[in-house]
Amino acid sequence: MEAKVTMKRLIIAVLFLMFASGVSAQVKIGLRAAPQLTWSSPDNKSTSTNGTRVNFGYGITIDAYFSENYAIGTEFTLQSFGTNLSLDQNKFTSVTHKGASIPATEDLDYNYKIQYIQIPLLLKMRTKEIGYVRYYAEFGAAAGFLTRAKADVEMNTLSLSDVNINNPDDEDKFSIDPTGYQDGVSKFRGSMLIGAGLMYNVHSESYLTAGLRYDRSFTSFTEDDRWKTGLDGLVLNVGFLF
Repeated sequence: MEAKVTMKRLIIAVLFLMFASGVSAQVKIGLRAAPQLTWSSPDNKSTSTNGTRVNFGYGITIDAYFSENYAIGTEFTLQSFGTNLSLDQNKFTSVTHKGASIPATEDLDYNYKIQYIQIPLLLKMRTKEIGYVRYYAEFGAAAGFLTRAKADVEMNTLSLSDVNINNPDDEDKFSIDPTGYQDGVSKFRGSMLIGAGLMYNVHSESYLTAGLRYDRSFTSFTEDDRWKTGLDGLVLNVGFLF
């Protein structure tokens, strides 16, 4: 809760500063595409994970340059995340679905498909132009607000596709017995960002941009602390600044 409040205050403060300095600052607006690899890092003894997922995001960027080579930036990106989690069969006895109890003879597997609106606050630094190219670095933090949380769920004879995991319909509802584990997705995701790349001047002050960004979560994407798991990503940033 404290992380959410702090992040919201930072967003308001930085957007206010960008607006207040708009008269003197050079404001550049752009479009952004963000394919990324995502993976999860369990911080508990109940779940395990493996592999990475390829996901995609897109949105707009706003950079306010308060000097030639330094800017405060933000983005409004619809970003997808995916990961697999398995609940250890030794942590529960059965799953009840449609009134039938299914004994736990193997792990309960989730293939999560999650989407957030992500709004970062970034300090951006760039070099002077070398030929037609500038190099840049960035770091900051991001707040993510949940827009979609679905999962495929499998165990023994149980096989459910595209379950609205936070609010399943009657056909998809099931319970994990007898521990009452909750598999919901957090409505908020906080993360730290660091990245670097290049800007290619295609005309006047319009740039094609490309770079890499590491997106490291500092909150769990699961609501139940017994499932506590970070969700991280390596992002390819491709865009155009007008």
